Amino acid sequence: MSKQISKWILLIILSSSIFLSVIDIFIVNVAVPSIKKGIHGTDGDIQLVIALYLLGYAAFLITGGRAGDYYGRKKVFIISMLFFTLASLLCGISQTAFQLNTARFIQGISAAFMVPQGIASIQILFPTHKERIKALGIYGSIAGSASVIGQFLGGILPDTHFFVEAGA
Repeated sequence: MSKQISKWILLIILSSSIFLSVIDIFIVNVAVPSIKKGIHGTDGDIQLVIALYLLGYAAFLITGGRAGDYYGRKKVFIISMLFFTLASLLCGISQTAFQLNTARFIQGISAAFMVPQGIASIQILFPTHKERIKALGIYGSIAGSASVIGQFLGGILPDTHFFVEAGA
C-alpha cells in the first residue's frame, strides 16, 4: 500500500476518536427519559450523566494532549481508545445511577486523552497546507456528523430490543 493511501486510512482511524467522543455527548441527551427509567434515577442523577462526561473531558483535555507529547501519540491513542471502549461497556451494563455516572466520567477522561492525539497526528501526517486543510475538513465533518447521528441513535436505540425475554 502506498504511503499516500495509508495516511488517509490513518486519518479515518484517528477520526474515529472524534466520532466516538462527540456521538457520546449527543446520544445521551435524547435518551435521557429512557436512561432515567432504566436506572431508576433522579433528575440530579440524569444531570450528572451528561455533566460528568463533559467534566472529565474538559478537566483532562490539556493533560491528554501533553501525555501524547510525552509518551507518544500512538501509545496514548491506543490506551485511551481501550479505556474508552471499556468505559462504554460499563455504561451499557450499568444498573444504578452511580455505576453509570462513574463510567461516564471515565469515558470523558479517556476521550480527553484520545481526541488530542488525532488532531496532533494530522499535523504530522499531512505536512503540506493543501492536504492538511482537506484532512482537517474531513475530521471536522466527521465530528459534525457524529452530533447528528448521536441524536438520531439516542432516539431510536432505547426503543430497540435486540433480545426478547421468553414469555414477554
